[in-house]
Amino acid sequence: MQWIECAKEMPKQCDKYLVYAPSADPTSPLIATVWYFTDGRGWYGLIDYWLRAITHWMPLPPPPKEDEV
Repeated sequence: MQWIECAKEMPKQCDKYLVYAPSADPTSPLIATVWYFTDGRGWYGLIDYWLRAITHWMPLPPPPKEDEV
């Protein structure tokens, strides 16, 4: 999976996504799982500061298989 730049494309369906937001300290960016709503609400699940700072997203990877846990 590859990171998708928000300026180029946003998710097309409501779902949870992995997102990236740089911070003031480049050594500690935020990577989190948040919801995206296509009804105009956009990203949801973090404080507003981080929601506005999201620059990239990607679909969540599949969960581990039972024998990988």
